[in-house]
Amino acid sequence: MFIKRARVGSLLALAIAASLVASGASAAGQQTPAPETRITIPAGDLITALDALAKQTRVELIYDRDQLEGLKTRGIDASLTPSAAVNKLIEGTPLTLRIDSSGAMVVAAPQPSASRNGSINLDDTLSEVIVTGRLLDNVSMMKRGETMRETPQSVTIMTQQRIEEQSLLSISEVIDQAPGMTVENDYYGKPATYYSRGFEISNMQIDGVSVDVNRSYFFSPNLAMYEQVEVLRGADGLFAGSGEPGGTINLVRKRGRADAETIVTAQGGSWNNFNAMLDVTGPLGFDGRLRGRAVATWRDRDYFYDTAHDKGRFFYGTLEADVTSSTLLVVGGSHDE
Repeated sequence: MFIKRARVGSLLALAIAASLVASGASAAGQQTPAPETRITIPAGDLITALDALAKQTRVELIYDRDQLEGLKTRGIDASLTPSAAVNKLIEGTPLTLRIDSSGAMVVAAPQPSASRNGSINLDDTLSEVIVTGRLLDNVSMMKRGETMRETPQSVTIMTQQRIEEQSLLSISEVIDQAPGMTVENDYYGKPATYYSRGFEISNMQIDGVSVDVNRSYFFSPNLAMYEQVEVLRGADGLFAGSGEPGGTINLVRKRGRADAETIVTAQGGSWNNFNAMLDVTGPLGFDGRLRGRAVATWRDRDYFYDTAHDKGRFFYGTLEADVTSSTLLVVGGSHDE
């Protein structure tokens, strides 16, 4: 008997629940518009007005306070439905009213319009964005003048602007900032070793001309005389003539400019580490056809141990002349001590 009663009770509960769901669905399908009520809200802040409307009509309003911040309303003094009252309050603002399936009223900025194929049209919502930049396509390591777009290798150009912004003081520091490069420093007089893709890079160039660093044990160029550093990762036999699986590093020397410019920099750091540089360039005569550039640096530093001290001076100068429309003569030299 107990089991039968339990079954009868379960069937009765299911029948009651089904009737409630059906009646609720029928009521939802037969919802009547909300009646008009007398609403009085003074003009002023829109957020305050919407809060007052929610209290007077007991409706659920959803909005983002950041979108409504600073917006004003003309107020209401009339008999209106809740939705009409909201539309009246947001008149003259970029906001719209949307009522979701639960009956809640959402006040928000209009959504981006969609085209017939379903894509979103952003022309009415996004303002114009202007991007300015400079095309870095002058890679001097390419013997035949190929651009970066025509080069089937990964090339990184470390410009003078980036070198100055990061306060890089040596070639090793510059290469260490290039993607895909590994620098192994040697503290016993030997120059640093550079690796790319697991291979050592010994193919160094200056203005696109290869330098045999294997025979120059103390090859340690001063960064002050170079305008930018170019790094090509991967075999370079197609462009440099002597290819290695690791890549090629090209150092581009500073050259005289047609516009006069003077740069003075000074740096100081721990362990009495001081550096100063003077960089002067500009036209020298013949209506700018003769240009020159001079760079002088000074350094003085100690180390964290007392037995070491480094002090030196460096000078670099270059002259270039436009002999003819197709002939450029360049002379220069450097002194490091």
